[in-house]
Amino acid sequence: MNVITLIESGVGINVTLTPEQLIEVIDYVVQKTKNEFEQELIKKNVETYMNSKELCKFLDIDDTTLWRWEKRSYITPIYVGGKKRYKRSEIEKRFTSTNN
Repeated sequence: MNVITLIESGVGINVTLTPEQLIEVIDYVVQKTKNEFEQELIKKNVETYMNSKELCKFLDIDDTTLWRWEKRSYITPIYVGGKKRYKRSEIEKRFTSTNN
């Protein structure tokens, strides 16, 4: 059983490590943390789009409110494949900022 497997098992024991094994454990923890951080960044950087129905549900508004906001340029849709869509990042930015 190697050190990493022992650590992942969650068994409560005392372990004596050689300097090489300690470096192996440190490298493993750094790599695991780096991978988790990269996955979070990738997840945050993926743009998603909502249709009108999804946006109304997300904002808890009626479709007439959405229509009015579009007419006043409060919300600007984009067209993807001829269909109206709203960038989730822009909606979240507008409605979650303290500068409303």
